[in-house]
Amino acid sequence: MKHHLLAIGFFLSLAFSITACTHSGPDSGSTPGPNKASPSPQLADTDCTTAGRTICTREYKPFLCRAGALEAKGSNRCEAMNVLRSMSCERKLNFVQSDAVCTAANVEAERSQ
Repeated sequence: MKHHLLAIGFFLSLAFSITACTHSGPDSGSTPGPNKASPSPQLADTDCTTAGRTICTREYKPFLCRAGALEAKGSNRCEAMNVLRSMSCERKLNFVQSDAVCTAANVEAERSQ
């Protein structure tokens, strides 16, 4: 009986952990890491290939994100934001995520061109 209760407890905690780690809202495409806080402006990363990047899930829901004159496409919103963040870094621009506007890309219109 004791072993059954331990096994049930283990599986319940595992299921809760998986749910908590993989759900981050509709159309976000991102999976938050443990204790991942927002990047601090004082701790700017000098490598533009990894500057403030978010780990993204591999779902295909194309998005287009814009911030000022910059525009980036990605397989999902998270990946489009990462591309936009990298483009800003390469141009030595201050990237503010809240200034970015993302919309779902029209995949059918792109295929017909």
